[in-house]
Amino acid sequence: MTIRYSDSIKKPNQDIEYTADMIKELSRCQEDIWNFLPYIKIVHPDRGIIVFEPYNFQKQILRNLQDNRFNVVLASRQSGKALALDTPILKANNTWSTMGDIDVGDEIYGSNGKKTCVTFVTDIMYEHDCFEVLFDNGEKIIADADHLWNVEIGGNHNKKTTTTKDLYNNIEKQHSHGCSIRIKNSEPIKIKKTNLPVDPYILGVWLGDGNSADGRVTTNKNDYIELSKIIEQKYKISELREDKRNTNTGTFNIYGLLKELRQINLKKNKHIPKEYLFASIEQRVELLKGLMDTDGYCGKDGACEFYQKDKSFIDDVRFLLTSLGIKSRVNVKIIKGEKYYTIPFTTKKYDVFKLTRKLERQHRAHGHPINDHVYIKSIIPTQSVPVKCIQVDSEDHLFLCGKTLIPTHNTTTISSYVLWYACFNADKTIGIVSNKQVSAIDIMNRIKRVYQELPVWMKPGVVEWSKTFVTFENGTRIMVSATSEDAFRGRTLNLLCMDEFAFVPKFVADAFWAANYPTISASVDAKIVIISTPNGMFNSFHTLYSHAERGENNFKHFKSTWKDVPGRDEKWAENQRKNLGKTKFAQEYACVDGNTLIKVFDKITKEEKIIRIEDLYNIL
Repeated sequence: MTIRYSDSIKKPNQDIEYTADMIKELSRCQEDIWNFLPYIKIVHPDRGIIVFEPYNFQKQILRNLQDNRFNVVLASRQSGKALALDTPILKANNTWSTMGDIDVGDEIYGSNGKKTCVTFVTDIMYEHDCFEVLFDNGEKIIADADHLWNVEIGGNHNKKTTTTKDLYNNIEKQHSHGCSIRIKNSEPIKIKKTNLPVDPYILGVWLGDGNSADGRVTTNKNDYIELSKIIEQKYKISELREDKRNTNTGTFNIYGLLKELRQINLKKNKHIPKEYLFASIEQRVELLKGLMDTDGYCGKDGACEFYQKDKSFIDDVRFLLTSLGIKSRVNVKIIKGEKYYTIPFTTKKYDVFKLTRKLERQHRAHGHPINDHVYIKSIIPTQSVPVKCIQVDSEDHLFLCGKTLIPTHNTTTISSYVLWYACFNADKTIGIVSNKQVSAIDIMNRIKRVYQELPVWMKPGVVEWSKTFVTFENGTRIMVSATSEDAFRGRTLNLLCMDEFAFVPKFVADAFWAANYPTISASVDAKIVIISTPNGMFNSFHTLYSHAERGENNFKHFKSTWKDVPGRDEKWAENQRKNLGKTKFAQEYACVDGNTLIKVFDKITKEEKIIRIEDLYNIL
């Protein structure tokens, strides 16, 4: 695989002029992970990219990893940064869904316009503080107080990742100081070129000024010569027939067009077919040019406008613009007593005309930042609604939401220990498994991101760099996989990390364990760390953790609950209990597990006995 080396991905054997201080610091970091932590950067919800400052329970986990070969960690479920369930989400199969219906494994779009996979979804959450975020393009998004946004405040120099609540608390102050709060437009949606029955530019022309019953098009007489030359590259057309009622216009026929229009059900049924809205960037731009050459306008300052009576048609055109990364809004005009919808926009990203007289005007447009960003106009507390959070495997952890595809953020964590181990241990093999392949790849993406933030003199050069493995010039390789019997078969692992092991089916987990544990335990230096949120009691993780608690295996156990997370108090816990119920809250956040006791009557002895649920499961 070809690696695109950059300032963030170091080439192997790259010449670096090391100072004495750098060499000393490398030695310190190699000796102790605590010296390495100040170089790890994470995205903080209020302050953007900052140095990783672990909580006390995270520090204890790191200590355990240093001091023990085998570690098992039971971690309470985290609360999500959530959006309202009815928030529109565009799936990568080019159908609209909602936040409420998105599930793990679904593919949606990231801020780079590429497909990204959903790796985690929260349960539906209730009674969160919610806010309505209004943007200058007319989009409204309802988000909870902790939802994350990547914003620019007052200019490109002040970028930060922050919460809805923080934006709400500061928006009036920022606006009073003349500072805008804005989000950069997403990149155009990347879709492969497809075979379209009608040339997209010709279709745009016909949709704008064509007769719905046939292949005739009405145009300004002055545009006919130029327009006919463009169309005749693909179709034969008739001579212009002057309109007797308006001598400035005329009609011509595009031969063979009617037959193609019938094939896609457009005769007397004007609309933009779905396959054109989700064609390649080049094809969508051609469609837009046809629409703008007919029903579009360009002012002297380069500002563009599309107008139509049909609101559903307007919605399609606006989505077409949005899918190309062009910001727009919708206005209403009354012309001669009739309602028209208009879409004003300005862009230098693409030429949106072919007709020279319009194109020359578009080229006068200025590249103002207002056209490349959506601006937050207001944030208003609103009635609490059910919300949900998703996590995606895109590199910046952003995904697109809303009909105008606003880039928004998801939760993220950092695996600092794995990166430290890889950077400062030569010729090692690190295996990371998770309950799903997409989750394992997401972990790899997080490790890569932390690596890229390291100073160049500290990071090892990269030999291999793919979705599922990274090899450094020191000979150490990181591999990720879904948990399965065949994962890492035949490999000798020096460090095995098992994520969300409680969610792996018991028969799969047992087979994986049987295939990998013997080779790892045979090495005196190899390490294992297993971490999971709770998932009931009838799984291999629960058995392993319970045995560790009772001292029946060699694993160092550690448990973190909701009380270990700063900012969570009894009020927060009470709201969660209302939402989830006391039993589920106890399992998900208080990590009550296999030591939960139940009463069982032994019919043989007729004595009341108390036994572990785990033991009952083994009996059954």
